[in-house]
Amino acid sequence: MPESVRYDVIIIGAGPAGLSASVSAHQHQLNALTLEKGNLANTLDYYYQRGKYVMSQPAIIPLRSGLPFEAGSREAVLAAWQAVATEQELNIHFDEAVQEVLKTDGYFSVTTAQDSYTADNVILAIGKLGNPRRLGIPGEELTHVADRLVNPQDHIDQDIVVIGGGDSAAEVALALADHNRVSMVYRGGDFYRMNDSLRAQILDKTERKELSVYFSADPERIDPDSLHIGLPEQQLQIPADWICVKIGAEIPRQFLERCGVTFASTDAAALPEISPHYESQLPGLYLVGSMNGQDLIKHGLNQGYEVSTEISARQCD
Repeated sequence: MPESVRYDVIIIGAGPAGLSASVSAHQHQLNALTLEKGNLANTLDYYYQRGKYVMSQPAIIPLRSGLPFEAGSREAVLAAWQAVATEQELNIHFDEAVQEVLKTDGYFSVTTAQDSYTADNVILAIGKLGNPRRLGIPGEELTHVADRLVNPQDHIDQDIVVIGGGDSAAEVALALADHNRVSMVYRGGDFYRMNDSLRAQILDKTERKELSVYFSADPERIDPDSLHIGLPEQQLQIPADWICVKIGAEIPRQFLERCGVTFASTDAAALPEISPHYESQLPGLYLVGSMNGQDLIKHGLNQGYEVSTEISARQCD
């Protein structure tokens, strides 16, 4: 489309929340453009390992999005979403990262490395997995250290260390434990952040000596073939051919603030200030999905649907 086009809405991110917003905008006949720095549903495509089972929780919450979502393999979910995007001919630009969002004279200017666009509304659905937390220890930059598992079949008969104590760390450890020597390293004293099913599987493998777990353990240094950790009573060096760091991700606060988003406080854990309709303090700028603290896929799908529906309703007023 020519640069003079002024969109009803520009959606930044084609993950679950952004793609749902795109589908809803299409259903409401909004003139919409979606900008995605990577691939369709980059959250699943890039960060979920091959064959990963995707859960459609919370089960008690109905799915309102026009984007289908049923529990199943990563590949099945991606295929279903790709089919919808193709059938509806959604206007999505891939490999086009947004550099700047500014509001002037009542409309938004969205700039990428390739072009500049204008819109009456902007939906930020960029997720936070692209901004993983770091350990802040020597050796973290070594090539055998990663923040995601691509394919469990790439790792056979290796010494593996998974750092973290949440669901993602458990899923990586379980995917690799049958064919490798896997250790989990966690700063906490218990897996209180892990869901009950995963915790039970991890503890079962630990009891069977099929998995090692180090609680109250502080990673201190990474060498090419090992991880040094500090325990309450001793220092320990764990063999490591490959290390997966799963300690969460952070909201890209600096980028959001440049876009005009305000936060509840200066605390690092503070969330953006939004209305019940997910609108920021800057009118016309919306945040959906993990940007407002909702990390589950179904929440993001519903929010994307709701925001595009809200924008459509406002246009009809």
